[in-house]
Amino acid sequence: MTKNDSVFITVVITTYNRKEMLSKLLLSCNNAPDCINFVVHDDASTDGTDGVLKKYADNKRFVIYRSSVNLGQGASLTNAIRLANGRYTMTVNDDDIIYFDELERVIELIKSHGQYACRDAYILDLKTPNGDRLHPFNKSILNFMSLRFDLKIRGDKEELVRTDILQNTLEKTVKNRYVPPSLYWFRVALKYDAVVLGNVIGEKRYESDGLTHSINKLIRDNPRYYLKLQATCIRGYLAHRYRSLSCAFKSVVKIFKVF
Repeated sequence: MTKNDSVFITVVITTYNRKEMLSKLLLSCNNAPDCINFVVHDDASTDGTDGVLKKYADNKRFVIYRSSVNLGQGASLTNAIRLANGRYTMTVNDDDIIYFDELERVIELIKSHGQYACRDAYILDLKTPNGDRLHPFNKSILNFMSLRFDLKIRGDKEELVRTDILQNTLEKTVKNRYVPPSLYWFRVALKYDAVVLGNVIGEKRYESDGLTHSINKLIRDNPRYYLKLQATCIRGYLAHRYRSLSCAFKSVVKIFKVF
């Protein structure tokens, strides 16, 4: 999609048969500042999600795309990111909560002339519904691989990446139902660093019908991009993007286990 200079962040939302949660998230989007727009990718839901999305069809801040057949998470995420046209892109799940007032503060910080202004990528914080921050840490600049492998940070963070950089990491054609989102973040990490900001911009929820609870089966049934993820991890180590030899070795082992 053609870049829109008036849009600073595109929030990408993928959804499938979660009408009620999506409706709550979209309703909260009314509180977003004008420099944020939204791409919503509905993966052929059958629960009436199309009725929710019709309410936003004439809203110029929303790009609504509905698959004619259910393609799976991999194609849905990839196609949705491809439609982003803001300067930066942020992906969220349909059950997430976004704190738009805090995200607006992040935008002001990035637009400022300080040391962290207008970088290629940012890492933002999330919290759980009970108010706990997800694995907080102190470091100002690193990359997504170093975050996971050297600092051993687990759990979800929110990635904010320059749209052109992120779109250049995408698979041209997704042939499996599952693509690990970290495949794209780690491809970004091969070349680009990220600024760590302490702003908590939302809540992460782990619903029983979400991907997190079926991740192992998805990997078994769709190993293609899981293997690409492990190969990217090995490339990152060889390129000195992180230091943990044990993590690089684990990626080698994971590849052999698939075969």
